[in-house]
Amino acid sequence: MSSEQTTSQIEVVEQLPEPTKLKIKNYKKLYHKEQERNEILEKKNKYLLAKINILTNNQNRGEKG
Repeated sequence: MSSEQTTSQIEVVEQLPEPTKLKIKNYKKLYHKEQERNEILEKKNKYLLAKINILTNNQNRGEKG
């Protein structure tokens, strides 16, 4: 994104009425919070899939527990 686009977006946001600015800020907070939550869930999912693969793999004859 070029600096001209960023500057024009900032100018547009500054011209918006106050309730709309609050909605944009709230949206950004919610978006980042949801993004962090999704990253955590993705990590848990990868861990659990790896654990399932270890426990169901017939080639692994070692201790499973």
